Amino acid sequence: TLLIFTAIAVVIIGAATLITIINTQSISVVSNGNYSYKLAESGIENAVLRLLRNPDTYTGETMLIGENSVVITVSGTDIKTITSQASFAGSIKKIQVTADTQNNKVTILTWKDLQ
Repeated sequence: TLLIFTAIAVVIIGAATLITIINTQSISVVSNGNYSYKLAESGIENAVLRLLRNPDTYTGETMLIGENSVVITVSGTDIKTITSQASFAGSIKKIQVTADTQNNKVTILTWKDLQ
């Protein structure tokens, strides 16, 4: 009887441990994705600021935030398409924004998450 109860306890403890490990890994993946998204948003904000300062010549850049890089590309004339891609710990996020840059102001028209 003791052997049966011990076997059942080992199975239950093993299952609980496995569930805990899986949940911890899932939380890490979600956290990495959120951080990548925030990095990509920072790239969009940087592009909007640079378009306010110099709308005619800014075409993008690679921006370093800590050890992470954010690739920003800008295309178009008056209606600009801004794309920002960031990666962190294997999670890649990409945001695309269209903005009107006429009359010395930047107006965001659309905001899409591509990844």
